[in-house]
Amino acid sequence: MSSKTVTMSVRITSEDAEFISSLNINDAATPSDKIRAIISQYKDMVHGTKDYGKGIKLMKNLVQEPNEILLAGGRKLNLHSDLPGKFSDWVTEALAFYVTSVPAESGEVTDEVLHAVEEGIAKRIFSLMEYILRMGVTEKSPTYNTAIVKENINDVLELAKVIQLYRETKKEK
Repeated sequence: MSSKTVTMSVRITSEDAEFISSLNINDAATPSDKIRAIISQYKDMVHGTKDYGKGIKLMKNLVQEPNEILLAGGRKLNLHSDLPGKFSDWVTEALAFYVTSVPAESGEVTDEVLHAVEEGIAKRIFSLMEYILRMGVTEKSPTYNTAIVKENINDVLELAKVIQLYRETKKEK
């Protein structure tokens, strides 16, 4: 079933017109296509989406420009980091999971939903933690500042030791 289209005329500033022209939205080429794409994305944000694929696409659109800026800047300065790309991929997937896993209404929340969402969140957080910990295996991490992981991992390792000691003493009792 197709919707009837309505012609609208709006006045926007030249800055807004330039902004719309500069947008790179999927296959939207004309200003009209881009405005329709913006409306569609906004509807998904406002009304939520239960389609995981749409959720991924929506989140990727949010991080696309910062990713491109960092990649271009890194290329220009001959620097590379795995961390921003991994974070971008992680946050995109984590938010898409979260947005598509939570029911639209609080009345639809069940024990199963609560447990599934919590488990999904935990799995994603621990996956990112594991990735970061792997980056700390060597003296130099694949980051712009090659010591950044080494400088920040000590608090995490200290907490892990405390947890391990607690578990060991608990087993002995």
